[in-house]
Amino acid sequence: MRVHDWSIKKKLLFSHFLMIGIPVLIVMVVILGLLFSFLMATGSQKPISLPGDDEASVSGYVVQLTVDSLTEQVANIEPEYLLANDEVQDACENLRAMGANAVVYQGNTVYCQVGSASMEDVQVQAKTIIGSQDMISPIFYWTNEGFVYHLSQENFRGDTIQILVVGNQVNFPVNSYQQVRWVKNVIKIVFAVTCVLAVIIIVIMGVFISNKLSKTILVPLNELRRVSKQIQSGDLNGEITIYAQDELGLACQDFDQMRRRLQESVQAQQAYEQGRKELIAGISHDLSTPITSIKGYVSGLLDGIANTPEKQEHYLKTVYHTACDMERLVDSLFLFSKLDLGKVPFHWEIVSIVDYFKDYTEETKARLLEKDMKLSLEIQAQSPCYVRMDCLQFGRVVSNLVDNSVKYKKAGLGTLKIMIQEQEETVRIIIKDNGIGVNENECERLFDSFYRTDPARTNAAKGSGLGLSITKQVIEAMHGSIWAKSAINEGMEMHLELPKADKEDNV
Repeated sequence: MRVHDWSIKKKLLFSHFLMIGIPVLIVMVVILGLLFSFLMATGSQKPISLPGDDEASVSGYVVQLTVDSLTEQVANIEPEYLLANDEVQDACENLRAMGANAVVYQGNTVYCQVGSASMEDVQVQAKTIIGSQDMISPIFYWTNEGFVYHLSQENFRGDTIQILVVGNQVNFPVNSYQQVRWVKNVIKIVFAVTCVLAVIIIVIMGVFISNKLSKTILVPLNELRRVSKQIQSGDLNGEITIYAQDELGLACQDFDQMRRRLQESVQAQQAYEQGRKELIAGISHDLSTPITSIKGYVSGLLDGIANTPEKQEHYLKTVYHTACDMERLVDSLFLFSKLDLGKVPFHWEIVSIVDYFKDYTEETKARLLEKDMKLSLEIQAQSPCYVRMDCLQFGRVVSNLVDNSVKYKKAGLGTLKIMIQEQEETVRIIIKDNGIGVNENECERLFDSFYRTDPARTNAAKGSGLGLSITKQVIEAMHGSIWAKSAINEGMEMHLELPKADKEDNV
């Protein structure tokens, strides 16, 4: 997972850890640098020459370690056992080999002494080296005359034991002081450089981490702000760029989904408004023609144009049939509106679609034959194929489709075939004729309200333009689907697909 995809909480915790960890790391580097500088400086000192052996030499650092070892042993061993302790004796012998006298005492009691000089002689030697300075504790005094080490050490019993080591026979190099000053200067330089580097590193890392963290927070917020301004101005097409999968990234995704749904809602509203306008225009057009016809014939009656009983009867029948056409249009419009509002009550039943169309074919075959349409049924199913339907509304669907096939058939005897195909979870019903058909690109628009393939829209007898729209809404209320396949002069296929149901299902 990329750092960008971390949660904001994890990013903040990580930044806090770095803000604390980096200074701690730098402090450790400073300490290690100083220690390394000290070791390098002390390790590079010229060796101290031992008396009596021109080739033997020892580092001043080794002298310090030997004295420290003796001090540690004194602190952990009872005074009366110091003479018998091998480690104490080894440390004293090492000092004696370096030309130093060592004495461990408490008051006038000497617990351990190495060298030929007595305790008083050792104290005099120390005084000679340090001069007028007081014999304080602790002290490690180192000159060209030798060195003095004095410590008042408290052991584990609480006794204060004095340790005095004097090495006035050691031949120290002439430039000892220069070496000491060099060591101090090296340490100061290393410390100063390390501190400067530490400050620079802390500043650079702080700026880098702050910049990275701010980007992961500010960039998504700026993106949200940009798209919000576009939405305020009415532009719903601006997509949000998702930079990460953290909390802000998820918020951006949710905001973009909200924008898409709002865009779809606006488009649906616009489509609804357009459909409403077309509906009003369609109603106005389809009502204006019969109203004009009625007015014309009634005017003919009033003006005496129909001056014979035969003409008057013809005029009155024409007015009556036109009024019936208007009534059917109003009924279709009323049903369409109720379906659109979801206020049509459906009375559900579990029906065998095979038995339903067998009965329908037997009842309708003769009536359609009178209209020069031959009806046939083809069953491609191994079971009764039960579906959940409202028989009244489904009958309206079948009647609309069959009536359309009759209205738009070719001259002469037409054929109409109903096919039932059983599938795994659905039943498909295909109503196929050999009529005039429509263009393939018009098939989807057939189910729009008031859509006719006749652009002039003058033949009101061909229908209201609401039949297929009502058909689609009824089928969708049954959780099914409907679509058309056609081509000019190749007939029309209406495909209905309904979900299967068990006979024992509750309706």
